[in-house]
Amino acid sequence: MFAEIIRIRWVRLGPLFLGFVLFSSGCFLTNASNSGVDPSTNGQPVSSNSNVETARQASGEQSKQVLWDFRSENTKEQKFTKAETQVVMKFLFGDTWDKDLDISSRLSGSFTKPNANETLYYVGGCKEDDDAGFKSTSNCAHVSWWNDGRIAIFDGTTPILKTEAVLGYQVVKVTDVNGDGISEIFSLAGYSNGGETETSGALGQIADGKYKEIKTFGRAAADTCGYDPSFGALQAKASVISYIPATGKMPEFTEEYFQNKCGKTPWKKITKKQFDAD
Repeated sequence: MFAEIIRIRWVRLGPLFLGFVLFSSGCFLTNASNSGVDPSTNGQPVSSNSNVETARQASGEQSKQVLWDFRSENTKEQKFTKAETQVVMKFLFGDTWDKDLDISSRLSGSFTKPNANETLYYVGGCKEDDDAGFKSTSNCAHVSWWNDGRIAIFDGTTPILKTEAVLGYQVVKVTDVNGDGISEIFSLAGYSNGGETETSGALGQIADGKYKEIKTFGRAAADTCGYDPSFGALQAKASVISYIPATGKMPEFTEEYFQNKCGKTPWKKITKKQFDAD
């Protein structure tokens, strides 16, 4: 079973969250930074660039790299101190914000310039109408969950950029797919309802001070593992997204598709047509 699904509510898949809008296959952050608040900086965020995954450039033929394997890659729930949360929220929203908001993700990389040492924070939330403001999903109707988001970037303890970005419930990976020294970020979104879960992915980067989407991967994973067995066969489907690094330009991405019986059988490779079939 590719997911450990779920907690009810549109939340990050931290052991995967269940919701009505936005969700994903089992995951637990593999590339999350351990950077956080340094007590010597009075509760300011600090960054570390140790976890940045850089696309390898081999001599001769390039080897295929896996961007995300929905069969097995997991996202790890991160912990944030009250001081760290307050610093990030104040930078994003000023002196007033929904006190139920949480930081969804924290990762390290080079987001605003090549080979920098920066920390990116993502806060996912919702907005019910133009006047409602940015809220925690716990304070919005189900149909509004995860329809809004914010990115904050710090250079050490210094906030340097904030921007809107609707990335779903969690940013799960930092990488550099084209070797230009600027980190791309991979995020997960999806939904879960009635025992069925679907997950999508998106790759993007910060460009000219804003989030720019590079590639989306819709319905990258799906399962009916939460169904009552009397409803029919329980099955899980998952894709593996790969690419061959292409220095100086964005590579082409390919997907392979797999299926099993919710962890009770080995993953079997299937066609895209079989993957897309209900």
